Amino acid sequence: MATIQYKIKNIFKLIEKLDEALSLKDFEKFKTIETTYSDQLKNLLSTESEENLVGIIEELKKIENLTVSIQDKAKISLIQLKEESLQFKRNKNKIKAYGRNT
Repeated sequence: MATIQYKIKNIFKLIEKLDEALSLKDFEKFKTIETTYSDQLKNLLSTESEENLVGIIEELKKIENLTVSIQDKAKISLIQLKEESLQFKRNKNKIKAYGRNT
């Protein structure tokens, strides 16, 4: 049971790092951590017995809720990033148009 608690603790740390990377808009770091998080979660769910997983059901529910929260934040960040990109593109076009008119 100690190893399963260690795995859970690491998963929660990764969730914190994901949230931090999103807050800092460090999307490359986010992607790297996301891969590690996914691998560790898959490992936990595939290597532990059903009996052991039932013993940590509350932690798994917290992980699920936090994962949904991170996904929501990532979607919002993506929308903001797209809007910023579109605004930069518009500004670039305005600058080009102004340059041609002078």
